[in-house]
Amino acid sequence: MSVDNTVMIFGIGDLGGWVMEFLARRQGVSTIIGCDKREDWGSKKVNVVATGAGAEGYDKMLQFEQCDVFDIDRTAELLNKYEPDFIYNGMTLMSWAVATFFPEEIHKEIQKIAGTMIPMHLTLIHKLMQAVKKSGTTPVVLNNSWPDIVNSMLWGSGLGVLVGGGNLDNIVSEIKRKISVKENVPISAVTVYFIAHHATNTMGTRTGVPYFLKIMLGDKDITGEYDADSLISDRLMEPCPAGWISWIDHPVVASSAVRNIMAVLNLNLPALNSKKLLGYFVCLICHHKRSIIFYLFYALKLRGISVDFYRLLHGYSLG
Repeated sequence: MSVDNTVMIFGIGDLGGWVMEFLARRQGVSTIIGCDKREDWGSKKVNVVATGAGAEGYDKMLQFEQCDVFDIDRTAELLNKYEPDFIYNGMTLMSWAVATFFPEEIHKEIQKIAGTMIPMHLTLIHKLMQAVKKSGTTPVVLNNSWPDIVNSMLWGSGLGVLVGGGNLDNIVSEIKRKISVKENVPISAVTVYFIAHHATNTMGTRTGVPYFLKIMLGDKDITGEYDADSLISDRLMEPCPAGWISWIDHPVVASSAVRNIMAVLNLNLPALNSKKLLGYFVCLICHHKRSIIFYLFYALKLRGISVDFYRLLHGYSLG
Protein backbone atom coordinates (compact mmCIF):
# COMPACT_ATOMS: atom_id res chain seq x y z
CA MET A 1 0.00 0.00 0.00
CA SER A 2 1.36 3.40 -0.96
CA VAL A 3 1.81 5.87 1.87
CA ASP A 4 2.54 8.85 -0.35
CA ASN A 5 -0.73 10.57 0.50
CA THR A 6 -1.08 14.31 0.99
CA VAL A 7 -3.77 15.72 3.28
CA MET A 8 -4.59 19.43 3.42
CA ILE A 9 -6.28 20.63 6.60
CA PHE A 10 -8.22 23.88 6.27
CA GLY A 11 -8.85 25.43 9.66
CA ILE A 12 -6.36 24.32 12.31
CA GLY A 13 -8.10 25.75 15.32
CA ASP A 14 -9.40 23.65 18.20
CA LEU A 15 -10.97 20.77 16.25
CA GLY A 16 -8.70 20.92 13.20
CA GLY A 17 -5.71 20.99 15.55
CA TRP A 18 -6.74 17.66 17.06
CA VAL A 19 -7.21 16.20 13.60
CA MET A 20 -3.68 17.26 12.66
CA GLU A 21 -2.26 15.78 15.87
CA PHE A 22 -3.91 12.42 15.20
CA LEU A 23 -3.11 12.30 11.48
CA ALA A 24 0.55 13.04 12.17
CA ARG A 25 0.62 9.72 14.04
CA ARG A 26 -1.05 7.57 11.39
CA GLN A 27 0.47 5.29 8.79
CA GLY A 28 -0.75 6.02 5.27
CA VAL A 29 -0.16 9.78 5.33
CA SER A 30 3.19 11.22 4.28
CA THR A 31 2.44 14.95 3.92
CA ILE A 32 0.15 17.24 5.90
CA ILE A 33 -0.42 20.84 4.84
CA GLY A 34 -2.06 22.99 7.50
CA CYS A 35 -3.97 25.99 6.13
CA ASP A 36 -5.32 28.79 8.27
CA LYS A 37 -5.99 32.51 7.98
CA ARG A 38 -3.96 33.20 11.13
CA GLU A 39 -0.31 32.90 10.14
CA ASP A 40 1.20 33.28 13.60
CA TRP A 41 -1.11 30.73 15.21
CA GLY A 42 -1.05 28.34 12.27
CA SER A 43 2.70 28.17 11.87
CA LYS A 44 3.16 27.57 15.60
CA LYS A 45 0.53 24.81 15.61
CA VAL A 46 2.14 23.02 12.69
CA ASN A 47 5.54 23.20 14.40
CA VAL A 48 4.08 21.85 17.65
CA VAL A 49 2.46 18.91 15.85
CA ALA A 50 5.59 18.15 13.83
CA THR A 51 7.78 18.31 16.93
CA GLY A 52 5.53 16.09 19.03
CA ALA A 53 4.96 13.49 16.33
CA GLY A 54 8.66 13.50 15.52
CA ALA A 55 9.50 12.82 19.16
CA GLU A 56 7.38 9.67 18.89
CA GLY A 57 9.20 8.57 15.73
CA TYR A 58 6.68 9.65 13.10
CA ASP A 59 8.49 11.10 10.12
CA LYS A 60 5.94 13.27 8.29
CA MET A 61 6.36 16.32 6.13
CA LEU A 62 4.28 19.03 7.80
CA GLN A 63 4.00 22.51 6.37
CA PHE A 64 1.91 25.63 6.98
CA GLU A 65 0.26 27.81 4.34
CA GLN A 66 -1.55 31.04 5.17
CA CYS A 67 -4.89 30.93 3.38
CA ASP A 68 -8.08 32.95 3.30
CA VAL A 69 -10.66 30.92 1.37
CA PHE A 70 -12.57 34.08 0.47
CA ASP A 71 -9.72 34.49 -2.01
CA ILE A 72 -10.83 31.65 -4.25
CA ASP A 73 -8.09 32.18 -6.86
CA ARG A 74 -5.30 32.03 -4.26
CA THR A 75 -6.86 28.95 -2.65
CA ALA A 76 -7.08 27.25 -6.05
CA GLU A 77 -3.40 27.99 -6.59
CA LEU A 78 -2.54 26.28 -3.31
CA LEU A 79 -4.58 23.24 -4.31
CA ASN A 80 -2.75 23.03 -7.62
CA LYS A 81 0.57 23.40 -5.81
CA TYR A 82 0.05 20.43 -3.50
CA GLU A 83 -2.55 18.34 -5.41
CA PRO A 84 -3.88 16.82 -2.18
CA ASP A 85 -5.37 13.35 -2.05
CA PHE A 86 -7.65 14.42 0.78
CA ILE A 87 -8.96 17.71 2.18
CA TYR A 88 -10.24 18.10 5.73
CA ASN A 89 -12.35 21.16 6.52
CA GLY A 90 -12.67 22.43 10.07
CA MET A 91 -13.37 26.06 9.21
CA THR A 92 -16.34 27.97 10.57
CA LEU A 93 -17.22 31.61 11.12
CA MET A 94 -18.43 30.73 14.62
CA SER A 95 -17.88 27.50 16.51
CA TRP A 96 -20.90 25.56 17.74
CA ALA A 97 -19.24 25.70 21.15
CA VAL A 98 -19.87 29.45 21.47
CA ALA A 99 -23.48 28.78 22.44
CA THR A 100 -22.34 26.66 25.40
CA PHE A 101 -20.96 29.77 27.10
CA PHE A 102 -24.52 31.06 27.59
CA PRO A 103 -26.59 30.00 30.62
CA GLU A 104 -28.11 26.53 30.18
CA GLU A 105 -31.67 27.77 29.56
CA ILE A 106 -30.47 30.08 26.76
CA HIS A 107 -28.27 27.36 25.30
CA LYS A 108 -31.26 25.01 25.04
CA GLU A 109 -33.26 27.66 23.19
CA ILE A 110 -30.37 28.25 20.77
CA GLN A 111 -30.33 24.52 19.99
CA LYS A 112 -33.98 24.70 18.97
CA ILE A 113 -33.25 27.42 16.39
CA ALA A 114 -29.96 25.98 15.20
CA GLY A 115 -30.83 26.74 11.59
CA THR A 116 -29.67 30.29 12.18
CA MET A 117 -26.14 28.88 12.43
CA ILE A 118 -26.14 27.56 8.84
CA PRO A 119 -24.38 30.61 7.32
CA MET A 120 -21.64 30.32 9.94
CA HIS A 121 -20.84 26.76 8.94
CA LEU A 122 -21.70 26.77 5.23
CA THR A 123 -19.91 29.90 4.02
CA LEU A 124 -16.26 28.87 4.29
CA ILE A 125 -16.60 25.29 3.03
CA HIS A 126 -18.66 26.63 0.12
CA LYS A 127 -15.79 28.98 -0.78
CA LEU A 128 -13.30 26.14 -0.43
CA MET A 129 -15.30 23.86 -2.71
CA GLN A 130 -15.51 26.64 -5.29
CA ALA A 131 -11.72 26.76 -5.18
CA VAL A 132 -11.51 22.97 -5.56
CA LYS A 133 -13.71 23.17 -8.64
CA LYS A 134 -11.70 26.04 -10.07
CA SER A 135 -8.39 24.23 -9.48
CA GLY A 136 -9.42 21.15 -11.42
CA THR A 137 -7.97 18.91 -8.69
CA THR A 138 -9.93 15.89 -7.49
CA PRO A 139 -9.32 15.41 -3.76
CA VAL A 140 -11.69 13.56 -1.48
CA VAL A 141 -13.20 16.08 0.94
CA LEU A 142 -14.43 15.69 4.52
CA ASN A 143 -16.42 18.57 5.96
CA ASN A 144 -16.52 18.71 9.76
CA SER A 145 -18.46 21.98 9.93
CA TRP A 146 -22.01 20.81 10.76
CA PRO A 147 -21.86 18.08 8.09
CA ASP A 148 -25.35 16.76 8.87
CA ILE A 149 -26.87 19.90 7.36
CA VAL A 150 -24.15 21.56 5.31
CA ASN A 151 -23.10 18.52 3.27
CA SER A 152 -26.54 18.05 1.74
CA MET A 153 -26.65 21.75 0.87
CA LEU A 154 -23.27 21.47 -0.85
CA TRP A 155 -24.51 18.56 -2.93
CA GLY A 156 -27.54 20.61 -3.89
CA SER A 157 -25.28 23.33 -5.25
CA GLY A 158 -23.10 20.94 -7.25
CA LEU A 159 -20.18 21.14 -4.80
CA GLY A 160 -20.72 17.93 -2.88
CA VAL A 161 -18.22 16.48 -0.39
CA LEU A 162 -17.82 12.83 0.53
CA VAL A 163 -18.47 12.68 4.24
CA GLY A 164 -18.47 14.40 7.61
CA GLY A 165 -17.55 13.32 11.11
CA GLY A 166 -18.65 13.50 14.73
CA ASN A 167 -22.22 14.27 15.87
CA LEU A 168 -24.19 11.01 15.50
CA ASP A 169 -20.93 9.12 15.17
CA ASN A 170 -20.06 10.31 18.68
CA ILE A 171 -23.25 8.70 19.98
CA VAL A 172 -22.32 5.41 18.30
CA SER A 173 -18.85 5.51 19.83
CA GLU A 174 -20.31 6.19 23.27
CA ILE A 175 -22.80 3.33 22.94
CA LYS A 176 -19.98 0.95 22.03
CA ARG A 177 -18.03 2.14 25.07
CA LYS A 178 -21.01 1.65 27.40
CA ILE A 179 -21.71 -1.86 26.11
CA SER A 180 -18.05 -2.86 26.23
CA VAL A 181 -17.84 -1.83 29.90
CA LYS A 182 -21.14 -3.48 30.86
CA GLU A 183 -20.38 -6.72 29.01
CA ASN A 184 -16.66 -6.67 29.83
CA VAL A 185 -15.67 -7.09 26.19
CA PRO A 186 -13.41 -5.13 23.83
CA ILE A 187 -15.05 -2.22 22.00
CA SER A 188 -14.25 -4.01 18.74
CA ALA A 189 -16.65 -6.81 19.73
CA VAL A 190 -19.60 -4.39 19.64
CA THR A 191 -21.30 -3.35 16.39
CA VAL A 192 -23.85 -0.53 16.39
CA TYR A 193 -26.29 0.32 13.60
CA PHE A 194 -27.80 3.75 14.18
CA ILE A 195 -29.94 5.93 11.89
CA ALA A 196 -31.26 9.23 13.21
CA HIS A 197 -31.72 12.93 12.60
CA HIS A 198 -29.18 15.48 13.83
CA ALA A 199 -31.76 16.56 16.43
CA THR A 200 -31.02 13.31 18.26
CA ASN A 201 -27.52 14.60 18.88
CA THR A 202 -28.74 17.74 20.66
CA MET A 203 -32.14 16.78 22.07
CA GLY A 204 -31.87 13.04 22.69
CA THR A 205 -34.65 10.55 21.90
CA ARG A 206 -36.94 11.07 24.88
CA THR A 207 -38.37 14.06 23.00
CA GLY A 208 -39.92 11.68 20.45
CA VAL A 209 -37.31 12.12 17.72
CA PRO A 210 -37.50 8.91 15.63
CA TYR A 211 -34.46 6.66 15.20
CA PHE A 212 -33.33 3.14 14.36
CA LEU A 213 -30.90 1.30 16.64
CA LYS A 214 -29.47 -2.21 16.48
CA ILE A 215 -26.65 -3.49 18.67
CA MET A 216 -24.71 -6.67 17.97
CA LEU A 217 -22.31 -8.37 20.37
CA GLY A 218 -20.44 -10.68 18.06
CA ASP A 219 -23.25 -12.38 16.12
CA LYS A 220 -25.86 -11.88 18.88
CA ASP A 221 -28.48 -9.14 18.74
CA ILE A 222 -28.57 -7.57 22.23
CA THR A 223 -30.58 -4.46 21.39
CA GLY A 224 -33.56 -5.51 23.54
CA GLU A 225 -31.37 -6.04 26.60
CA TYR A 226 -30.71 -2.32 27.00
CA ASP A 227 -32.68 0.90 27.48
CA ALA A 228 -32.18 2.50 24.07
CA ASP A 229 -33.20 5.98 25.24
CA SER A 230 -30.58 5.86 27.97
CA LEU A 231 -27.87 4.55 25.64
CA ILE A 232 -28.53 7.36 23.16
CA SER A 233 -29.53 10.28 25.37
CA ASP A 234 -27.53 9.90 28.60
CA ARG A 235 -24.22 11.04 27.18
CA LEU A 236 -20.83 10.17 28.65
CA MET A 237 -19.46 13.59 27.72
CA GLU A 238 -22.32 15.69 29.12
CA PRO A 239 -22.85 17.94 30.86
CA CYS A 240 -19.60 19.46 29.65
CA PRO A 241 -18.60 22.93 30.89
CA ALA A 242 -17.83 25.31 28.04
CA GLY A 243 -14.17 25.51 28.98
CA TRP A 244 -13.76 21.74 28.79
CA ILE A 245 -14.99 21.21 25.22
CA SER A 246 -11.51 21.32 23.71
CA TRP A 247 -10.44 18.42 25.94
CA ILE A 248 -13.67 16.42 26.36
CA ASP A 249 -15.69 16.73 23.12
CA HIS A 250 -13.35 17.62 20.29
CA PRO A 251 -10.86 14.75 20.57
CA VAL A 252 -13.74 12.32 19.97
CA VAL A 253 -15.03 14.35 17.00
CA ALA A 254 -11.52 14.48 15.57
CA SER A 255 -11.13 10.71 15.99
CA SER A 256 -14.29 10.18 13.97
CA ALA A 257 -12.95 12.40 11.20
CA VAL A 258 -9.51 10.77 11.17
CA ARG A 259 -11.06 7.30 11.00
CA ASN A 260 -13.04 8.38 7.92
CA ILE A 261 -9.97 9.92 6.32
CA MET A 262 -7.88 6.80 6.86
CA ALA A 263 -10.71 4.54 5.67
CA VAL A 264 -10.46 6.21 2.28
CA LEU A 265 -6.69 6.54 2.08
CA ASN A 266 -6.14 2.95 3.18
CA LEU A 267 -8.87 1.44 1.00
CA ASN A 268 -7.43 -1.76 -0.39
CA LEU A 269 -9.99 -3.52 -2.54
CA PRO A 270 -9.46 -7.22 -3.28
CA ALA A 271 -7.95 -8.14 -6.62
CA LEU A 272 -11.04 -8.94 -8.65
CA ASN A 273 -11.72 -9.16 -12.34
CA SER A 274 -14.08 -6.55 -13.72
CA LYS A 275 -17.22 -8.68 -13.51
CA LYS A 276 -16.55 -9.75 -9.93
CA LEU A 277 -15.72 -6.15 -9.01
CA LEU A 278 -19.09 -5.14 -10.44
CA GLY A 279 -20.82 -7.74 -8.30
CA TYR A 280 -18.95 -6.52 -5.25
CA PHE A 281 -20.37 -3.05 -5.76
CA VAL A 282 -23.92 -4.24 -6.43
CA CYS A 283 -23.81 -6.24 -3.19
CA LEU A 284 -22.77 -3.13 -1.29
CA ILE A 285 -25.50 -1.09 -2.98
CA CYS A 286 -28.12 -3.58 -1.82
CA HIS A 287 -26.90 -3.58 1.77
CA HIS A 288 -25.75 -0.05 2.45
CA LYS A 289 -27.54 2.13 -0.07
CA ARG A 290 -26.18 5.42 -1.38
CA SER A 291 -23.84 6.50 1.40
CA ILE A 292 -21.41 3.64 0.79
CA ILE A 293 -21.59 4.30 -2.94
CA PHE A 294 -20.39 7.87 -2.51
CA TYR A 295 -17.55 6.51 -0.41
CA LEU A 296 -16.52 3.88 -2.94
CA PHE A 297 -16.85 6.21 -5.91
CA TYR A 298 -14.47 8.76 -4.42
CA ALA A 299 -12.09 6.16 -3.04
CA LEU A 300 -11.81 4.57 -6.48
CA LYS A 301 -11.39 7.99 -8.03
CA LEU A 302 -8.53 8.61 -5.62
CA ARG A 303 -6.91 5.38 -6.80
CA GLY A 304 -7.26 6.35 -10.46
CA ILE A 305 -9.99 3.79 -11.21
CA SER A 306 -12.66 5.14 -13.55
CA VAL A 307 -16.25 4.23 -12.63
CA ASP A 308 -19.51 5.36 -14.22
CA PHE A 309 -21.11 6.81 -11.08
CA TYR A 310 -24.66 6.93 -12.47
CA ARG A 311 -24.62 3.30 -13.52
CA LEU A 312 -22.95 2.32 -10.27
CA LEU A 313 -25.63 4.06 -8.21
CA HIS A 314 -28.52 2.53 -10.10
CA GLY A 315 -27.05 -0.96 -10.44
CA TYR A 316 -25.98 -3.31 -13.21
CA SER A 317 -27.40 -6.41 -14.79
CA LEU A 318 -24.56 -8.87 -14.49
CA GLY A 319 -26.19 -11.64 -16.54
